[in-house]
Amino acid sequence: MPDDLKTPQDSIPAADGGCICNAVRYQLRGPPKGSWICHCLSCRKVSGSICMANIYISKDQWAIVKGADHLHKFTDYNTSSGLPFFAFFCRTCSCLVYTSSDELDKEGALIIPSGSLDEPLEWKPTMEFWCIRRSAWLPPIEGTKQFEKNPQ
Repeated sequence: MPDDLKTPQDSIPAADGGCICNAVRYQLRGPPKGSWICHCLSCRKVSGSICMANIYISKDQWAIVKGADHLHKFTDYNTSSGLPFFAFFCRTCSCLVYTSSDELDKEGALIIPSGSLDEPLEWKPTMEFWCIRRSAWLPPIEGTKQFEKNPQ
């Protein structure tokens, strides 16, 4: 395609990611709608860490290119927000591939964990959620908006 016919979206390189065993692979095109750190109990548990770095994206800029049949959906009904949370894991290696919710579905969006990308990207988190649950020894990320719980 000639450069003068490319849309801005076409000019943004794709980012690849997936699970640790590579049974599930995805491709992300374009910049995220947002990037944040979440300290809620669900994100901590699902990531197995003290917090989870998340990338908020439109469903239309993301596609599973391999292994959709390897995904297992887990529904967490015991969330800090009180709303169900859906986590999609690889059936083979149990790696978290993406998360969603009824609210995100209505928005045409989903969340991918930053750590599932093959290469680190320059999308610095702009917000931290559920700071009330942040580990006491972990300082706030400089320059991010801080929310005690979910932003309203």
